[in-house]
Amino acid sequence: MQFYKVPGVSVAFFDHGKVIWSWAYGLADVATKKNRDFGNPVSSRIH
Repeated sequence: MQFYKVPGVSVAFFDHGKVIWSWAYGLADVATKKNRDFGNPVSSRIH
């Protein structure tokens, strides 16, 4: 992440349109150095 100057990353695996595993690492807001939110994914629906 440091090499590409990416402040955070999220990864999710889906099975038949449902999240089966997800994780995030890094900062949600660089300016305030706020860590990522441990909340639910925004959407697990595949359109």
